[in-house]
Amino acid sequence: MFLNPDIIKASFLRAKPFIDDIVESVYEHLLQDFPHLTKTFADKDMLEQQRTLAHSLSYIVNHANNREKLNIYLKSLTTRDGFEILTKNFDLYANSILKTFREYFRSHWND
Repeated sequence: MFLNPDIIKASFLRAKPFIDDIVESVYEHLLQDFPHLTKTFADKDMLEQQRTLAHSLSYIVNHANNREKLNIYLKSLTTRDGFEILTKNFDLYANSILKTFREYFRSHWND
């Protein structure tokens, strides 16, 4: 799949002012749509989870045109504490992120 880094970066600029609200909504969707994950997050600091997701999204967007750096970063996520949840449930996270972006960017969003 080809993703245009310039479009990704421009789109993320729209999200940046609301990133805290966006990542909070991502986790709300994740836990509402996939309630079996609730126990997984029971002992997690959700504010830290949200900050980490916001940082990761920002890093990924900022390096979208550098595949080598992006691949190294994405591989490193699998070894970081707390990211085993993300790697085991990547599709569920992706679903929640896309659902949240659809909500926030209604008329500017297309699937």
